[in-house]
Amino acid sequence: PVPAVLTVVATAFLAASPAAIAAPDDFIGSYDVKYEEAMNNCSNVGMSLARGTLTLDRKKAKVEVNLDSLPTMMGPPPKAGRLRASSKQGPTTIAGLDGQFSLAGRVEAGAVQFVLVAEYFANKKPLCQQSWNVSGVKRAR
Repeated sequence: PVPAVLTVVATAFLAASPAAIAAPDDFIGSYDVKYEEAMNNCSNVGMSLARGTLTLDRKKAKVEVNLDSLPTMMGPPPKAGRLRASSKQGPTTIAGLDGQFSLAGRVEAGAVQFVLVAEYFANKKPLCQQSWNVSGVKRAR
């Protein structure tokens, strides 16, 4: 389960003003993003994220979200600028740990802002969680 503080942060992003919401597929493209760690209850494991690339693409009726070195996340197309996506539980770049990743936030006016949550598992049992506030702007074409 996602800690209450993350739910509050994600809710704040989702409740933001609907001004300047992009046209239906204007969100598709690559974004330069920065990560600010918000929470980490992991001991001696986890990821260190600073900057990266986020790519959003449409795959049939879903949106595919790709972040550097993380599993692909899928979710519904943004509605009123709101973006949600998650991955299936699977292997991570951390030896011996599986992970499940999810994000929630906004994509509008050529920018993204969301909370990314990583849940780690050892032997199929929950181990710990990390989260980041992620923001960035769309790359020029």
